[in-house]
Amino acid sequence: MVKLYLHLPLYVGLSLFTLVGLTPSESSAQAWVTQSACALKDEPFDADSVSPGLAQAVAQAEAATPNPTGRFWRITSNAGQVSHIWGTMHSCNPAVLRVPQPVTEKIVSARVLAVESNPHERPRHILQRDFSGRHFFDHQRGKVFWYSLTPEARVLINRRLVAIGYWEDTGPTMTPFGLVASLLSDPCNDFWSGYPIQDRRIQLLAEEAGAEIVSLEAENAFLQFASDPGNLEAVRELVEGSAAVVAEKKFQERNQAAYALYKEGRLAALGAMFPEELKLVYGAEVKDAVSGAADRWILNERNRNFVARIKTELDEGGVFMAVGAAHLPGADGLIELLRDEGFHLDRIPVSGEID
Repeated sequence: MVKLYLHLPLYVGLSLFTLVGLTPSESSAQAWVTQSACALKDEPFDADSVSPGLAQAVAQAEAATPNPTGRFWRITSNAGQVSHIWGTMHSCNPAVLRVPQPVTEKIVSARVLAVESNPHERPRHILQRDFSGRHFFDHQRGKVFWYSLTPEARVLINRRLVAIGYWEDTGPTMTPFGLVASLLSDPCNDFWSGYPIQDRRIQLLAEEAGAEIVSLEAENAFLQFASDPGNLEAVRELVEGSAAVVAEKKFQERNQAAYALYKEGRLAALGAMFPEELKLVYGAEVKDAVSGAADRWILNERNRNFVARIKTELDEGGVFMAVGAAHLPGADGLIELLRDEGFHLDRIPVSGEID
């Protein structure tokens, strides 16, 4: 499992505490998540700054993972029609928003822009559902799920919820979907919330240039997944993993390391970094207990759905796919899945990436 803001954007509308009248507590908010800690520098990845085992984990992942490196790829159909795919980071940090010029050129010349989810497609009844917060709160289900989480995770989640405006005792009242949706965003997005995340900036560029916008999945796909009782194990992994990302321990170092790997195009290495973060925050036992249930849906199953949705457009060419970077590498990643469908894929290195 990797950082959620590399593979799962979620659009919930307005901040829930402004809609349901909740008033924040000040006692345990995340004081370590500061603008200074969130400032990203164009520096090489430094594994030792995060944990002693990270360098080895990264090396092993990059050696074992198909297509471990590269955010930008050319897709060529059997008929010679050309499209492109770009791995995004779902962050509105100004450093992340600076997309390389060769990528921008392909965005503005695209016939179709394919994104994971298009929030502009939501009809009125979906907007009303999101603004009401009904799918966020359920005292009975919430309490059962809350106490299935580790005590360490509950502490971290409480701190995050307080930091974004909830009461300290809100956690047990929230549905599994409500919890993971509240934890989903990069906490550094708090400081640049007036900016679009990288995916939305790309969408704006494409829309201004006249491209058709295509969603790769239904807008309620994640809500349905997280609300299904059969998926509770996967949702629990998502919640506890998200809580680890916002933990105080080496927050700034972990934040910088993730950005450095992304900028260098080392996407398999990003996948290796997250288990080391779990070990750093929770200890080796929790890290080793992660089953992979979350990744099987968040990455593998969604990747297959993305390909099924877009392959006809790719046959015609002129498509620009903008998806979370974690969707690209691996045997079940989009690069391999598209090759399995008969497309030819070539990496296009961009500035800042390693060879």
